[in-house]
Amino acid sequence: MALALSRPAGCGAGARLVESLKASEQLLESRVQERTAELQLLNARLEAISITDDLTGVANRRRFDAMLANEWTRAALDMARRVCDALRTLRLAHTMSAFGYVTVSIGVAAVFPADGNTPDELLRAADRALYAAKEQGRHQVILANGI
Repeated sequence: MALALSRPAGCGAGARLVESLKASEQLLESRVQERTAELQLLNARLEAISITDDLTGVANRRRFDAMLANEWTRAALDMARRVCDALRTLRLAHTMSAFGYVTVSIGVAAVFPADGNTPDELLRAADRALYAAKEQGRHQVILANGI
């Protein structure tokens, strides 16, 4: 015995509509990806323009300030790591420590002096970083997140 099933009237139109919607969705997704890539490229160009002097083509004050702030932070981290490494190398005896020697955890906060920055904010940020370093274990150097 053979059984034949037939589609209800109009079912083919519904399938075509679904396929059309899927194709439209893929096209739209493709266009969004293209536009996103274009925007990323334009944002990169805008960033370059914003840190370069129009007349000379040389990095401007904005770029200098950003690099100085980065260097300030890098130097502070480097110094803290040197302290940590020096204490590790010395292995100073500490009978009360589970490790048997002196360990150090350091919280680093660095800020380029500017209007609105206060010493109290700097100390609070360093203190938060110190406690984060202690939570992560011995001989840690942690940089504060923002001041």
